[in-house]
Amino acid sequence: METKKLKNILQENILLIARLTIIILFLTVFLFSLFSLFLKGLHFPQVFPFLDLKGRLAHIQASRLGIDTYLYRNPFDPFGRVNNKPSISLLFSFTGLGVKDAIWLGYILISLFICQSVSLLRKTNLLNLIIGSLCIFNPNVLLAIERCNDDIIIFLFCFGLPYLISKNHFYNSIGIVIVWFLSALKYYPIALYLIFISKKLPKLKIYFSLIIFLNILWVSLSFKEILFLKQRLPNADANLFSFSLKELFQFGDLSYLLLLLLFFISVLTGYLYLKSEKLTLSDHFLKVSNIDKRYFVIGFTLLTFSYLTSFNWSYRFVHSIFLLPLILNLLSKSNILSFNFKYQRFLFIILISLFISNWASILPIDVALKLKIIFNFIFFSGSSVFGLFVFEDLYYRKNIANFSSI
Repeated sequence: METKKLKNILQENILLIARLTIIILFLTVFLFSLFSLFLKGLHFPQVFPFLDLKGRLAHIQASRLGIDTYLYRNPFDPFGRVNNKPSISLLFSFTGLGVKDAIWLGYILISLFICQSVSLLRKTNLLNLIIGSLCIFNPNVLLAIERCNDDIIIFLFCFGLPYLISKNHFYNSIGIVIVWFLSALKYYPIALYLIFISKKLPKLKIYFSLIIFLNILWVSLSFKEILFLKQRLPNADANLFSFSLKELFQFGDLSYLLLLLLFFISVLTGYLYLKSEKLTLSDHFLKVSNIDKRYFVIGFTLLTFSYLTSFNWSYRFVHSIFLLPLILNLLSKSNILSFNFKYQRFLFIILISLFISNWASILPIDVALKLKIIFNFIFFSGSSVFGLFVFEDLYYRKNIANFSSI
């Protein structure tokens, strides 16, 4: 009787247990400094923690003293690096922030990130919950929090965006300004404007006008900087902690246009495969909140845009966490041995490919690199296919709830 009672308690609290387990795992890695087990040669104990945050703060600190860190090595940076990031962060010079503040600020940022991440888990069956949890705790996310990279900051802002999209014009405008700021911070979040496109969003033309005005103003003021930084975009060879469509060059001497064609053919094939279940999928989407749908659109737009346009370090995979709420929700009553619908198989493939992409780096390098590249392609093309269906559902939905009721 006691065993049965304990089992029932565990089943009722399985989501809470999963969230607490993830938090404990992150704490363990930090407290015992176990990053080298997961990050191989990318962990530098002498400048740990928060190397990238220190770089941002060093840029602000040097700028206050009149040092041009775009031309000269930054004396406040742990590695004396020349700056290769947009200058939007200089808006915070008035705060007096400097490298000395990296520790307390970094711990606040990653604590918020971990709390937000685990809150995106949804109640589902045990297998999917385990896989989903390992899509939060993994080497790619550990790299992001070990560095406290800009992508952590972008994640924190993106977490609140779905709650701002409503009939309230003030909240929508705040959301657009946030996307503008994130785009100025790292460029790739410009893809997030997609979430404001909806057939039923009131005064859509006004929002388009605001988006166009902000970006024309930004580009006109930052055009020289954008051209300058374009020359400094990361462009390393494929490695265990990177992702890009161009990594498929590892399998043959193909042109980039041919790779793009291959990607879009894969997306079209997947879309046609699921189209026969469009009505079923639309019906099942009713069980998923608009918030979780918007999270999915945020995740797939940020990642797919990055994957197709540039070389990326894998800490950007933190945005894949936004895909989990919808995936886990729609797979909550599925059985891996007998899926009832095509879309469930499709979602499970996306989840498994994400899991492999996140954990491939722990394998021997000769196996891991090719495995990662293949499953990255499967993940990005698959999530793009499903993202199109989610976007269509949001675009044509009958109404948009008020801010208070979302």
